[in-house]
Amino acid sequence: MPKYSYNMKSKTCIGKTTKKPLSVYLTRKEAKEATEFVRSKYKKDMSPYKCESCNKWHLADNSRRTPSKTCSECLDGKGRSKEGYKTKKGATQRAGILLNEMRVKLQVYKCPHGNGWHLTKAQP
Repeated sequence: MPKYSYNMKSKTCIGKTTKKPLSVYLTRKEAKEATEFVRSKYKKDMSPYKCESCNKWHLADNSRRTPSKTCSECLDGKGRSKEGYKTKKGATQRAGILLNEMRVKLQVYKCPHGNGWHLTKAQP
């Protein structure tokens, strides 16, 4: 495996746990190589993902990864589209992460439009 030395930091995307700029990768291949480097050097499992905000690639810790897709039907209390989680388990895992990191207690409920599972502060 080649030594990985690419280390550009984002000007817009900040880590939720570290509060520091995320590393940016221009291609999926670069991000994938970075996951291999992190695994070999730090023994940490990461996955590459394309950021919807900056359209670049970042790495996510697999223990925090809960893939979601923006729901085209449901809005949150501020009028923004809600995230839909494919499984109840994924939504429950995300709710647990948010409880630990932000001290926000969320409920999981099934999307009324069939777009997976959502989170809410209110009782569903």
